[in-house]
Amino acid sequence: MRLLVLGGTRFVGRALVAEAVRRGDDVTVVHRGTTGSAPPGVRTLLADRRAPGSLAEALASAPGGGEWDAVVDTWSAEPVAVRDAVRLLRDRTGHYGYVSSRSVYRWPPQPGADEDAPVVDGDAGGTDAADYAAAKRGGELAVLEGFADRSLLARAGLILGPHEDVGRLPWWLHRTSRGGVVPAPGPPDLPLQYVDARDLAAWLLDAAERAVTGTFNAVGPRGHATMSSLLGACRAAVAQDGPAAELVWLTPREVAAAGATGWNDLPIWTPPDSDLAGLHHGDVSAAQEAGLRCRPVEETVADTWEWLRAEGMPAPRTDRPPLGPAPAVDRALAELAAGAASRVTLRPAVVDDVPEVMAFWGRAAEDAHRPADSTAAVERLLARDSEALVLAEADGRIVGTVVVGWDGWRCHLYRLAVDPERRRQGIGARLIAHAEERFRSLGGTRSDAMVLDDNDLAHAAWRAAGYAPQSEWSRWVKPLGG
Repeated sequence: MRLLVLGGTRFVGRALVAEAVRRGDDVTVVHRGTTGSAPPGVRTLLADRRAPGSLAEALASAPGGGEWDAVVDTWSAEPVAVRDAVRLLRDRTGHYGYVSSRSVYRWPPQPGADEDAPVVDGDAGGTDAADYAAAKRGGELAVLEGFADRSLLARAGLILGPHEDVGRLPWWLHRTSRGGVVPAPGPPDLPLQYVDARDLAAWLLDAAERAVTGTFNAVGPRGHATMSSLLGACRAAVAQDGPAAELVWLTPREVAAAGATGWNDLPIWTPPDSDLAGLHHGDVSAAQEAGLRCRPVEETVADTWEWLRAEGMPAPRTDRPPLGPAPAVDRALAELAAGAASRVTLRPAVVDDVPEVMAFWGRAAEDAHRPADSTAAVERLLARDSEALVLAEADGRIVGTVVVGWDGWRCHLYRLAVDPERRRQGIGARLIAHAEERFRSLGGTRSDAMVLDDNDLAHAAWRAAGYAPQSEWSRWVKPLGG
């Protein structure tokens, strides 16, 4: 495919060019030459789209005067620049893909809204970029003027991945890399909605090749990741490079009491009952039906950390607000997290704990059909491995457990249980993270958990921690008679 990318040296544009080159496309990139360079094998045309005539001159210098099968435009400023590009290209290309934004919807975004939700006003010939939503809507209108039935409007939401120049995921990676107690805004199972820039790029190219047209909310499905799985992935990614971080979950009410509001001061996170909630709750069924697929959050996070370690964070964008809490809010969050961490402590169980553990499992374990618990069996477990059973305690009583099984080769987790009155407070996540640290110290490389198929509560907890079922495996059992 002959592809023209308008912008192609930062984040989404860079991902588009890399994926197109990987596919063997004939790629031309137009950029100013100020924020990077295109990879080898890519034709580069230099132009300042704000300067009259600059883009026309650059396109005219392309071989044969410039014709392409498809164009992808990542412009995020004055709509008039999109309009000018459209007028120059409408007779020289077959398909125009425009990376727009879900910001075009009227505020606040309504949870569950699809592409027919009301949008802000925009002007295709607008020369003002101060209002991001209006500028993006103006860009959409400009595309529709020239490519009405040959265009794709990709209303992306939160975009993450390597080379992210807004800095939301890098902020959390840098914070967890410092180690210590990390205030984690809850609830841990808060569903997130985002797209990896590389997945967005692959989908845009697939759509161009298939001449897919229309308007799409171009992010992954709600709950593809949660705050717990995202921050757990951050913790795992940075684990080899610094002191261990302890995620201490705070309730939305505690976060608000500290003065944080979400999205920018605590990047990515949104209070569940606020106007921001719709940012992670859009209807993306159309994009999924059109082929948008998303890689696991662990891959996105690990690759982003690898990029940051290799290249560092690019210069911050001047068109976006700064990220992270104000100093006073940061101190308040830290104090709350320190207090919460001290209220719940983790320790290995000892034999004297067994009667209380048995009573706790009786009220907290979800598997009513499991074989009866045996005091003698738990005592044998502790005699064989004194660190195998981990307890979470608060106010002198057990509020959570997990069995951390290590046979010298494989890592097994079972008996994860949390007091019903203390759920959704991050206790299960802390237990799992503690277990994973032990496995790593013993040389383990993969952890597996025993989870009942019909235990939806447990499914949510394990998925939030980054675990997923393996359909190719099943558990085979045989009772051993006395």
